[in-house]
Amino acid sequence: MRLLFVGFAALLVACAAPPRLAPSEQPQWTGRLSIKVERDPVQQTSAGFTLIGNAAAGQLNLFTPLGGKAAEVVWGRDFATISDGKMGRNFPDLATALYQVTGADIPVSNLFDWLQGKQDKALDTSIGWEADLTRLESGRIVATRLQPLPRIELRVVLEQ
Repeated sequence: MRLLFVGFAALLVACAAPPRLAPSEQPQWTGRLSIKVERDPVQQTSAGFTLIGNAAAGQLNLFTPLGGKAAEVVWGRDFATISDGKMGRNFPDLATALYQVTGADIPVSNLFDWLQGKQDKALDTSIGWEADLTRLESGRIVATRLQPLPRIELRVVLEQ
């Protein structure tokens, strides 16, 4: 079982401070997430999070089980930066940065739609994902990527 934070320091090799987002009326979410990637061996990641923004621009803070900040991801048009507060690493987009943090290909646009209770089942299926939003009112989302392999399960529990 691999935790999100194991080896994270090795990912942070560049020394770039992420830009800060101005306070705004952007959507915001707080909760816990769990990602399971069925590789050999199975990779499982979990963290607390705060998320502000949308697929185009925003900020994601990830927290250890004890509440310490493990990472901050800030993104905008044509960039994403992962930082631990001291060092940072730049990426061309949020999807690439999230893959580095989680080891999973997360459909960024779909995720933001799911968080807002929007779902295009045909689009989800076309990219290999199934999302269950039936428990969103109680703050729970379960999304599973069936194709291509490896299978990925994403669970989100939002604070109410």
